[in-house]
Amino acid sequence: GRSARIIEFSDPDGYRIKNWKTDEFARKIARFTNQHGIDACNIIAHSQGGVAALHLHNYYWSCLDDGTIIGTGEGGSESRSRLIQSVGSPYQGTKLANVKYADIVGKIVGQGCGSNEDLTEKGARLWLRGISSFARSAVTYYTTSAGDESIRKDITGCSEETSFVLEGPNDGVVERRNGQLPGGNFGGHSKNQCHTEGLNGYLSQTRDVTRNRVMDRVEVAVLSSMQSTNRAEL
Repeated sequence: GRSARIIEFSDPDGYRIKNWKTDEFARKIARFTNQHGIDACNIIAHSQGGVAALHLHNYYWSCLDDGTIIGTGEGGSESRSRLIQSVGSPYQGTKLANVKYADIVGKIVGQGCGSNEDLTEKGARLWLRGISSFARSAVTYYTTSAGDESIRKDITGCSEETSFVLEGPNDGVVERRNGQLPGGNFGGHSKNQCHTEGLNGYLSQTRDVTRNRVMDRVEVAVLSSMQSTNRAEL
C-alpha cells in the first residue's frame, strides 16, 4: 500500500508546558499545518491528540477538509473513516485528568501534563455533545491494555499507580470503555500494550508496527500528540 509523508507535530508557539485545553490544542494543530504549508492532510493521533484532531474537524476549516479519502464505503461511496486515526485517545475522558491525580499523570505521561477539566469524564461528556455525527464518522480509533487486568483488582496491569483508580482493561491512563468514540469507527483492541514507554515493561501503543502500517496508507499524515510518539520505523 501507499506510504504517508509523515510530518510530526510540534508546538508552533514553542512552549514546553503541554497541558492544553482541547480547543487550544486544536488551534495549535491548525497553526502548525498553516506554518508548514499543509493544505491537505490526515491526522494520526495519540492520546489527547485524537480528541484535539476531532475538535479541529468539528469546529474549524483545516487541512483535514481536503484529506485523503481511503477506500470505499457502502455502495461504492467514498469513505472518510480514516481521515483521523487515533490510539489511546480519551474520547470519554479519564479519571486521571482530575486534579487529585495530577502528580500521577505527570509521572506517567510527562512533565507539564496533569489535571485538565476538558479530559475529565464530566468534561468529555459535555464536549461530546457538541461533536457532530459527521465529524465522528471521520475517525478510526484503537484501544489497548495490558490485558484483562482490572477484572481482578490485585492485578496491576500497565501501572501500579493507576491500577486502583482506573477500572476495567486500561492502558495505564485511559480505560478501554472511555477510549470508545460513539459514532466513530472502532479499529480494534490490542493487549500487551500500554499508553506510553516504561509502563511495567509493556510495548508502547505507538510502537505497534502492524497498526502503524495500516495508519500510514494516506498521502500526508500529521502526527498529533502531546508527547513524542516514539513510533517504530516502518
